[in-house]
Amino acid sequence: MAEGSKLKYFILPAALIILLTFVLLSINFMPGTGIIEKDQKIKTTVFDQYNHPLLLVFFGYVGCTHICSPRLAELDQIYSQLSPKKAQKNKRDIGVVFVNLIKLPNPEAANLFAKNFNPDFNGLYPEKQRLTLLKAEFNVYIEAALTDKNNYNHSALLFLLRKKTDGYYLQRIYTASPFDQKLIVNDIKKNFL
Repeated sequence: MAEGSKLKYFILPAALIILLTFVLLSINFMPGTGIIEKDQKIKTTVFDQYNHPLLLVFFGYVGCTHICSPRLAELDQIYSQLSPKKAQKNKRDIGVVFVNLIKLPNPEAANLFAKNFNPDFNGLYPEKQRLTLLKAEFNVYIEAALTDKNNYNHSALLFLLRKKTDGYYLQRIYTASPFDQKLIVNDIKKNFL
């Protein structure tokens, strides 16, 4: 298959993901920024185990080298700017959660994968029913790649959740790929820290 044909199969699902996100989430998009503003309560309780006032959440799968590894490396840089080693208070204020989207032989693999990028990151491997609810609530897309059945095409959005008295609320969706690190750091510092 020609290289241009492979690219077409990657770009089309990515464009559909972004379009569906805008339509299904009834969004307030900030033009030119790659930020979608929200204030929507998260119905699933899977994040209640975390005590951070803010959570950055990324959905992917263990072993994904074409989307997850680069995005988690970028998240490590974002996290280090938001919670420098000297600022231990900020370290408690924000957490990073990688949510695994595919079946794994070892449930701990998601956590090990996330911690490979930063020891403070958490990997989450929800049971099938909770994962189905999470994918629906966050409008996360994943499907086997057409050209390689060992890889998956999936959403590459970053979600910012804020903990309130009655649970976590979705506050932002960062859509740029690669992540606009300066924009994300400035937005979080200005509006949430």
